[in-house]
Parts: sequence; C-alpha cells; structure tokens
Amino acid sequence: MAQTIEAFVGNALDEAKITPLHRRIIALIAAGYFFDVIDFTIFGSLVPFILQSKFATGAEVAAIGSATIFGMFIGTAG
Repeated sequence: MAQTIEAFVGNALDEAKITPLHRRIIALIAAGYFFDVIDFTIFGSLVPFILQSKFATGAEVAAIGSATIFGMFIGTAG
C-alpha cells in the first residue's frame, strides 16, 4: 500500500536530525520572544509605582499599555 503524503512528511520530520542551523534559529526565536515580552514585564512591574507616585492616572497607564500593544501590531503588520 502506498504511503500518504502526511505519513511521509511525518516520518521525514521524525527522522530528521537537529543541526547547528536549527539551534541558531531556535536561539533567534527565543531572543526575539524575550525582547518582545520584556517591555511588558518591565512596564507591568512599574505600574504600581507609577500610580503610587501619581505620575500618571489609571486611565493614562491603560492608554500607554494599549498604545504599546497597538505599536506592536503596527510593527508586525508593516
């Protein structure tokens, strides 16, 4: 019986070896994810202090967070 394309591709992927190129690609993806998330982490940890010091109101902090997400969307789309 002939093998389906799905089974063939599945077997090929299962038998493939991880090369240094794969490791570099994984490292680049991980670094990109880190730098994508670190700004939210820093901003999220600073929000209580920003509100406590009355540097910005809750609505302004929410607007900053929304603008950050919107900017990421524009950066990804464009």
